[in-house]
This record gives sequence, structure tokens and C-alpha cells, in this order.
Amino acid sequence: DCPERHKESHRMIGLRQEKWLQSSLENSNVNWNVLAQQVWFGHFAFGSADHPEFNRDAWDGYPKERRRLLDFLVEHRISNPVVLSGDWHCSLVQDVSRDPTEPQSEKVVTEFAGTSLSSYCARTDPILENLSLNPQVKFFDGQHRGYVRCQVDSEQWQTDYRFVSTAFDPHGATIYTGASFVVESGRVGANRA
Repeated sequence: DCPERHKESHRMIGLRQEKWLQSSLENSNVNWNVLAQQVWFGHFAFGSADHPEFNRDAWDGYPKERRRLLDFLVEHRISNPVVLSGDWHCSLVQDVSRDPTEPQSEKVVTEFAGTSLSSYCARTDPILENLSLNPQVKFFDGQHRGYVRCQVDSEQWQTDYRFVSTAFDPHGATIYTGASFVVESGRVGANRA
């Protein structure tokens, strides 16, 4: 940890974009509100309680800004927010709480992080070693390559983690669904389909 992480002025998206996002969400009249962005949004604990470590290259590096956004989603009753992320070349599903470092606090949004089509996850081992510290994580896979398919209707959001049998054979690879999760309209939280 470091003091810079907690400064009000320390921003992931900047004040102008934050205001635009809040205005867009507040004026939204759709059933599902998707925040598609580049890095993990939710908190992922590394290290130990005595010596916590934070990925400052994701929203964990900007906890005040993330908290403002989560508070905004709750206070303005934004309909069915879902976060789509990437960056780490692995698959992850997690429910993000209003206080992301306290998974037992009020759930606000479900995050679906997609893997890559060909690049391997260099962080699989540290993530697996720290999964027990992260009860908000519903699914993690750092071994398989593929993509995320989202099927959405008025009743539910379904995310399928589609994996290829190999990233090395463009003509002979097969594709299959490795895991599927559903979020029901009006209820926060992913459940296995």
C-alpha cells in the first residue's frame, strides 16, 4: 500500500469522464447498464492480512474513485449494472461489494473479466495462491484461452466462458463452454447457470 493510492486526486478515468459517466448512467432508461472497461474493477486481495498487496495497475490502485462510482450506482438506483473487464489474460467472475475490501458488505455489481484468445496468463499462480482471501470470486481460470459471450434479455444476463482446445492450431481447434453464469434482472450477484 502507499499514501498516493488514497488521494482524492488520484484517478483512473479523470474528473471529466467520471462526470460524463455519472450523467450517462443517471439518464439511462435501459434495463442493463454495462461498464465495459480495460482492467479489473473489483478488489482482489494479495499477500496477507498483515502485509496486504494491491494491484495498482487496476481499480485497486484507485479505491476512492471506485468507491465513488459504487456509491453512485447504489444511491441513484442504477438498473442492473454489469462490469466487463479484461487485461489479465484469464477468466474471472466476481461480485463487487460497496466496500470491495469487505466482501460481506452490500453487493453492487457483478464483474465478468474475459481471457485472451492467444496470450497466456502470467499471474495464474499468484491468483490461485490468493483465492482463499477472495470469497467474492465465483470463478477463475487462468489456463484456457477464448472469449466471453454475453446473452441478454429483459429477465437475465448470461455470460458464457468459451474456450478453445488450443491456441496453436487455427484450423483444428474446437470450442466449448467452460462455465456459464447468470445474473437475474433486479438482483445483484452471479450464479452458475
